[in-house]
Amino acid sequence: MSTQKLFVLVITSLFCCSVSPLFAQVGTGRTPDEVYELLKETYPESTQEDSQTEADQFTVHEDFEINLFAESPMVVNPIAMKWDAKGRLWVINSPMYPHILPGQERTDFISVLEDTDNDGKADKSTIFYDKLYVPTGLALGDGGVYVANQPDLLFLKDTDGDLKADTERVLLSGFGTEDNHHAISAFTWGPGGWLYFQSGVFLHTQVETPHGLLRLDNGGVFQLRPRELKLDMFNVGSATNPWGHTFDQWGQSFLTEGPQGDIWYLTPATSKGNPTERVPGTKAPKSCGTEFIYNSHFSEKYQNLMVLNAFKNKTVNLYEFSDDGAGYATRELQPLMVVSNGPKFRPVDVKTGPDGALYVADFYQPVIGHMQYQFRDDRRDHLNGRIWRITEKNRDLLPKIDFTDLSVAALLENLKSSDGYTRDKSRRELYERDQAEVVDALPAYLSSLDPADPNFAHHQLEALWVCQTINHVDLDLLTTVLNSSEPRARAAATRVLRYWLPEVPDALTWLDKLIQDEFPRVRLEALCALSYIDQPEAIEIAAKVVDHPRDKYIDYTFKHTILNTRDTWLPALKAGEITFNGNLNHIQAALSVAETSEATALLLNILKGGKLGADKRANLLNVIAQQGTSEELAQLLGRDSLAAIANVGLPATDTVYTPELHASVLSEVANAYRNRKVTPSGNLVEIGQLLDAPNEDLKANAIELIGLWKVSELQADVETIALDTTSDTSVRQAAFTTIAQLGGETALNTLQQIATSVDEPLEIRYRAAAAMVDVDLATASLLAGQLMQQDPEKADPGLLLETFFSLPEGPDLLTVTFKDQPLNIDAAKLALRYMNETGKQDPGLVETFRTIVGAKSLADELMAEELKPLLEQVMAEGDAARGEDVFRRKDLACFSCHAISGGGAPVGPDLEGLGASSPLDYVFHAIVDPNKAVREGYAAVTLLTEEGKIFTGILKEKTPESIVILDATTRKVRSFNPEEIEEVAPAPSMMPKGLVDNMTRQEFLDLVRFIHELGRPGPFATPNIPVQRTWRVLQTPVEMVVADKTPAEINQLAETSEDVFWAPLYSRVNGSLSLTDLPETTTTYLTTRFDVGTPGAVQLSFNSVAGLEVWLDGEPVSDLSEATIVEATTGEHILTYRIDRSVRGEEPLRLEFSPAPNSPARPNVINGV
Repeated sequence: MSTQKLFVLVITSLFCCSVSPLFAQVGTGRTPDEVYELLKETYPESTQEDSQTEADQFTVHEDFEINLFAESPMVVNPIAMKWDAKGRLWVINSPMYPHILPGQERTDFISVLEDTDNDGKADKSTIFYDKLYVPTGLALGDGGVYVANQPDLLFLKDTDGDLKADTERVLLSGFGTEDNHHAISAFTWGPGGWLYFQSGVFLHTQVETPHGLLRLDNGGVFQLRPRELKLDMFNVGSATNPWGHTFDQWGQSFLTEGPQGDIWYLTPATSKGNPTERVPGTKAPKSCGTEFIYNSHFSEKYQNLMVLNAFKNKTVNLYEFSDDGAGYATRELQPLMVVSNGPKFRPVDVKTGPDGALYVADFYQPVIGHMQYQFRDDRRDHLNGRIWRITEKNRDLLPKIDFTDLSVAALLENLKSSDGYTRDKSRRELYERDQAEVVDALPAYLSSLDPADPNFAHHQLEALWVCQTINHVDLDLLTTVLNSSEPRARAAATRVLRYWLPEVPDALTWLDKLIQDEFPRVRLEALCALSYIDQPEAIEIAAKVVDHPRDKYIDYTFKHTILNTRDTWLPALKAGEITFNGNLNHIQAALSVAETSEATALLLNILKGGKLGADKRANLLNVIAQQGTSEELAQLLGRDSLAAIANVGLPATDTVYTPELHASVLSEVANAYRNRKVTPSGNLVEIGQLLDAPNEDLKANAIELIGLWKVSELQADVETIALDTTSDTSVRQAAFTTIAQLGGETALNTLQQIATSVDEPLEIRYRAAAAMVDVDLATASLLAGQLMQQDPEKADPGLLLETFFSLPEGPDLLTVTFKDQPLNIDAAKLALRYMNETGKQDPGLVETFRTIVGAKSLADELMAEELKPLLEQVMAEGDAARGEDVFRRKDLACFSCHAISGGGAPVGPDLEGLGASSPLDYVFHAIVDPNKAVREGYAAVTLLTEEGKIFTGILKEKTPESIVILDATTRKVRSFNPEEIEEVAPAPSMMPKGLVDNMTRQEFLDLVRFIHELGRPGPFATPNIPVQRTWRVLQTPVEMVVADKTPAEINQLAETSEDVFWAPLYSRVNGSLSLTDLPETTTTYLTTRFDVGTPGAVQLSFNSVAGLEVWLDGEPVSDLSEATIVEATTGEHILTYRIDRSVRGEEPLRLEFSPAPNSPARPNVINGV
């Protein structure tokens, strides 16, 4: 007998062993009432509350009704639940959350609920075990219960049938404990027999198993084979704190999370190596617990919908899924299933019951989380909890089944059921039966299937999943399902093939066929499977995916399959052991995402061969610039050398080379120096040949490289450009920066000459003085003092202040310089706005500018007042409509950090449901004293580089290879090599503490009331619908006439004129864009973006088309109406709008997307910054 089989036998025997009376009842044996009395003594500040009061605060969709299934003391603060094969509901309860009190015994418990008279309400509760501490997940199997009890995964078992645990065993240990609401949670059995559970980003897990050590320091999804104790990672990094994982009827899985929301289709992110890059998601609110509806209690229109608990919004939502390329598009259905206007409804889990109804676990808490609120906040509830039951009106319930009484044949027959609950429970019960008996019964089940049955393929797939669940490899059945006419069955079977790879001798042959399947999801699954094959030939097969239509999901998976197998296939390619059959498209596709300089020589040779399609060359040149060696970069610098490579083999009439391409390549060459410290070989002075380039971007990028590489021989030429008042601002800015990097006396003199010249625009003087910071900080500070005394007019003092904040001593020196100086009031106001927008809050400078402006500290005044009457004043006198206007004020810059339902910058948390999820006092403190509590995932850090420069932003990732932040100033992701970072230190909240000082008291009351109403039922509800919330508006001088221009002409104007540019603008909460926010011109241009995964017709629904013209990707949209149909290809699209204000007046503009009738296209609106 092999060691592995012996180990499995030992583990199995441990699950099945009898236990002596010595170990009977490892719990305390308390009844629910006894536990409840103990809790009342422990938490005297909590009181039992009436469930009917909560029910009265529900607004329930007209098709449904809700009733109470269970309440305290049967359940108290329930977190998760599971139905067993006998139709009993097992619930984990955590009245101790979020922490244990000094001297307190562990009293969190598992209760088993029964509805013995089938009236839809539990009438019996048994405590199975009551010595847990904040348990966060459970699963039933192997005759017992798997329980998350950090840092352990416990296995509890009742050996004498009294529904009380008699044995307790630590199955695995070492799961992270730093934050208990990130602990392993949301347990679910997958259709193939793995047990899945999740963990959050703040934890560090290190679990020793018989198969090796597993570590995780990110958000992730585990998968476990309990009998073998085989623990793997299913996914890493797709979600920050995942708390919902469910499978659809075809075995595709979807993840949801609490802190940031969205629905994540996980398959692309399950390739070998567990890529930590987030897989593309679809929009959804922050949630906890999901379930698909597959049963006949609900009518046909509700089948296949996902039920999603938006626990922060206090709603139960329904989501429709539809194919979108290899992935899915989702749509929230309106009205919502359940909406609560009460303060404590917290739906955290949802499960289909044996009668077909939906059961929702209500954690029942007025405050959630423990970063925003103190552990000992006396509002925390420790005595209440509910299980709610949702049924559809006038629909029959399903008969309850005791699956333990059924034969193997009957359980197999159940796999044909249309009821997902019945199929899942039957599959799990088959897992508990003798494997040989199940295997012997499968042929009869398969032979009974009718090929004419529309569900024939799914019935076969269910049998394949049973084989996978009971660990029986059936290659004939696998072959049958892989050949199915149903593409979703083929995709699911390809997943099974992945897990059975060691047992499938012709796996590569199969995958060669599947990678070319007509259904994109099969190709996606094949890519994932190929990533697990450690043979170079696997990538030759994977590259064939580029011969077929691709989307963001396939591109994501292809990239990570290439990366995670790079050490296998790239050496083989270089040695000539694989050739991709000479297909250049396949080779370049693999090399272009390999992210290594070892690939660039091969790419360069492909380009020089002259046989690659012209449409692929520009991308490869940029890849070579990103990753190439010094010798390779040298070939990309000059016009002639780059053009020769770009155009080789093309007809004389065709050209790939353009100045724009050259500028893009030089930008990547600059990044290569910043990220890898790689400079081109040869004479760097030759870059000076580009200083006369007619393209401004090319010229600016060449100047930037002169500074990075310290090409001092060209300093005089750059200084000449800096002094040239006819040069474009972007070119002069590059020259200023380069002069400062080259340094020396001439650099100081040149910059000082420009900064003090009254003939120069103030913006240019700001930029020159700012560049001087790196040459002579003291002189730069004195110049700043002089410049800040002048009226800024259209100039932004932020240009001047920014570089001072990049040095540790910069702000202090400015404070001293500005002291007692007659700074211009408008300059001080704009400086405060800049500091608000970027979160750069130096106390000395803030006080200096406030003194100049004459502003008193409203924040200090408010903090000195008693909180309760102040909150009462908010509710009595605050006006949410006026508060939205305050939020939108440019000087407060709220949108520069926060989005509402996706519209706005993602620097801070999206505020879409903040009012519904948070008590009023939290909203108050978040505005007045933002450092009091920073939401998880949004903590700011300050990086100090070896060069003495400071960068501040939100920490996104920290690994041995890189430190990634969302930069506070640029609002862009920025990556640093850890070797260039001297210190990483916590930074204050990026939301400025003195923001309210720019408001009147009434404005503050209005703003707080507005935030308080966000997400609540009413005019400030934030439904997740595909409405356009982010726009870009063309800013032009009032006197400029642009009424007759096309999108191409407008974009050209924006690129060539310094006075014309695109600026972001955001819709109101109701989705409408107020025209009063637009420039004061008769004609206004706007742009928006959307994308589709599957090509087809898309409907654009406008509130009105009066005075409106629209272009799609530069082509005019004809027959414009309030329901306009346009054709969209796969990928991203740009809509351009021209509004004639003389015709439209002040009527707002609102745009909502939807699929056109009978169209496969599913539009995804692109919001954000």
